[in-house]
Amino acid sequence: MRLFTPAEQAAFVELKRMIKDEGRGIISAQLTLFYSAVPDKCLPEMIRTVQDSSEMEAALRALDRVGFPAYWAANAKPKIDKRIAELSSDLPKYNIIPAIEKRLGFPLASDAVTVYLLAYSEPHGIRITGLRFITHVSYPFRIFLHNAIHELMHPPFLSDDPGVREAVGLVSRDPLVVDKVEHHDLSFGYNSAGGLIEEDAVQALEQIVSEQFAADRNACQYWKQQDGGMHVLAPAICLGYKEALAQGDESFSKWFTKAAKSGQTGGDRLKKTLEIFFSAPDCR
Repeated sequence: MRLFTPAEQAAFVELKRMIKDEGRGIISAQLTLFYSAVPDKCLPEMIRTVQDSSEMEAALRALDRVGFPAYWAANAKPKIDKRIAELSSDLPKYNIIPAIEKRLGFPLASDAVTVYLLAYSEPHGIRITGLRFITHVSYPFRIFLHNAIHELMHPPFLSDDPGVREAVGLVSRDPLVVDKVEHHDLSFGYNSAGGLIEEDAVQALEQIVSEQFAADRNACQYWKQQDGGMHVLAPAICLGYKEALAQGDESFSKWFTKAAKSGQTGGDRLKKTLEIFFSAPDCR
């Protein structure tokens, strides 16, 4: 940071203020979303893309001026190239698309997944456009696979399904869900009931699908700690949907619609499920 001018450093602070502090967003996710729509591969191309935005252009030019491209080529790119080579031998063994489509109940946009390994995205795994997502170069293969499964399941149901909309509305009004939305660290995101419901549904489905590929984790410890323990719907959805699948295949949307209407994902049943789930021996 000492290579940047005071004005440039102030610009970075202002960027954080606008996107994260006030917008309650994730800086890397927001900027990646913007740039995922264009094929830019280097700072000069990115600069040309945002010529109508003087502040953003100045920040990028600052990176160019202080020698960031050379620094990246010497320090970050070799690690990324090495990790790509390591992952390439394992990836063909994990065809996650059919498993995901089977749970979602509808086809994905493609049968090919594109993964971008980044040096500065930690701790986030972020889906951009289409079946493309970014992940951090340091992550072990298990996390890499979890990121891929997770990001491809957003959204976990069709938004134009009347039954799903009704189910989301019902769950959104549950007191425990309302409490988690209103009382959590807003920088985590999930600042609406709908956003929390979608994320918890995806986390639950991620756990179920990852088990098929022997990449499951200690779900109890994970949900106890993840984002301050706010994902209370995920355990209930995971357990409930797995019970339903034991009786026969059913798309997640169909199960979720019925579960919400029956009260399985709310009220006293939700509280009881969480009490049992988090009291398991492997959760301590």
